[in-house]
Amino acid sequence: MKKLSYVDLILVIICVAKNGRTWYTIERALSQRGLGGLCNPAVAIKSLLSSGKITLVQQEDSVPDVYCITDSGQRHVQYLLNEYPKEWFAPTEQNPDSFC
Repeated sequence: MKKLSYVDLILVIICVAKNGRTWYTIERALSQRGLGGLCNPAVAIKSLLSSGKITLVQQEDSVPDVYCITDSGQRHVQYLLNEYPKEWFAPTEQNPDSFC
């Protein structure tokens, strides 16, 4: 069976948030899916930043920085949604064996 990478899942998590995601909300979204602690989001986010799929929007001093999707990231998410089962992206408990 084909597996979805944690990097791609995090990209989708960022994409569905209207105003982007903070580090904390990415962690929470993974935990809601039962995937908290199973991957290193820092590595995934660094990969997404370097590939140009997300950007980091720096906020005011007391507000956490926000990760936002780029046009390139949106195109990749559309590809993922066409390629993988939709339920893999749902904010419900997931099977960790579906991800690599």
